[in-house]
Amino acid sequence: MELMNSGDKYRAMPDHSHYTLCSDRMTVINEKGKKAFYYTFIVALILSAGSMFNVRFNVLSLMSDLMVGRGAVSSFGLILSGMLNILSSLFLILLAVLGKAKYKFCNVILFSMYLAMPIACLMDFGGRSSDILTISMGIAGVWVYFPMLSAWRDYKVISKTEGFPYFSERFTNQVENPDYKTDYSKDGGNKKSMDETEKNISEKEEQQNTELNLERAREIAEKANKIDFGSYGEYRKNRGE
Repeated sequence: MELMNSGDKYRAMPDHSHYTLCSDRMTVINEKGKKAFYYTFIVALILSAGSMFNVRFNVLSLMSDLMVGRGAVSSFGLILSGMLNILSSLFLILLAVLGKAKYKFCNVILFSMYLAMPIACLMDFGGRSSDILTISMGIAGVWVYFPMLSAWRDYKVISKTEGFPYFSERFTNQVENPDYKTDYSKDGGNKKSMDETEKNISEKEEQQNTELNLERAREIAEKANKIDFGSYGEYRKNRGE
């Protein structure tokens, strides 16, 4: 039932109300994807280390089993087997990297491989000294990768939903309205800064003019106080005024 309702669960809504649900689910998918990647990386290291001691693992060493065989091999066969195990390790890491990215189906492939590991060992238990370790790695791999099945399913739906991959209303508004400018945008911020600068310059010039006018008025008042009106009267009298 959950599989059938997955599309409705993450369906795009006109008011972007699906953003929170999709964003939370993507966070969980990414976190589980990181854990799955680290686990496969460790398994690849164990497989590479086993190649140094001619230790093979069911399913993981499938290429060396097909190319070299399961029985006793020559020195050249040991070298070839080790090289094939290393190539298998790189292939596992490649699948894990792709599964951590947008190719989630690679996680389904890895889950199938881990599931096949204990089954192959139980069908021929004791055939190899590494059977117990192989079963342990397989069971742990199934436990780690089982949540990635639902992650693959949900990711297919979410990746086609409006708002993917950011699910941010601010980002969506900017995409839908390319001419929109905020006070904190580059152009808007520069314009606002220039307006403020011009305003400050005008206020400063007005203040300087006011101070200059006051200074001139003060000088005129001081000169007026120094006028000798008695001398000025005699001067007018001598002129017959």
